[in-house]
Amino acid sequence: MKENFFTLFWFFMAAFAGTALYATSEKTHAAARELAALQLRTAETRHDIAVLTAEWHRLTAPQRLEELAARHLPEMRPMTGAQIIPAHRPDAPRKTPAPAAQALSVKDLIDRVLAEDLAQSDNTSAPPRNTAARDHGTRHQ
Repeated sequence: MKENFFTLFWFFMAAFAGTALYATSEKTHAAARELAALQLRTAETRHDIAVLTAEWHRLTAPQRLEELAARHLPEMRPMTGAQIIPAHRPDAPRKTPAPAAQALSVKDLIDRVLAEDLAQSDNTSAPPRNTAARDHGTRHQ
């Protein structure tokens, strides 16, 4: 009887150890799958950041900005030394805050420039820019 008890005891201990080992193995595999998914999302995000950085550098290139300024703001010219008035002079003009309508016109100007730039890039056979960042919201669903 005693031998049967020890045999039964060791059988249940082996079954318990096997079950614990299986559960631990499953948790490890689940964590590995989660880690792989996080690494993939991190790589996609880094790629999106690289695309956006390249797009930002293209949009803010000094030569491009000069061309846009010449096209859309032809009356603006570089400042000369005669235009600079020391602030401590009593006859120096006072700065007045820009009216709200002026701020809206700047926004409208920016919108118009971006729309013209987009239309110009659509007219050329260039591939679409920044598709990774634009599709970012739909890729992970």
